[in-house]
Amino acid sequence: MRRDESHRCAESEIQGKTIAVQVATIQADFLNKYLADVATIRTYQAGGNFADL
Repeated sequence: MRRDESHRCAESEIQGKTIAVQVATIQADFLNKYLADVATIRTYQAGGNFADL
């Protein structure tokens, strides 16, 4: 996958934010691969406690 204009736009909108995602999903894989250098990615088990967000 290429980082095209649509990804750059999304990157600027999430710069410095924290994103919560369920562990072991394709969404977590995508975020860790393409956006880990832009935002903080926190993974959680399904049905987990999100009190720290």
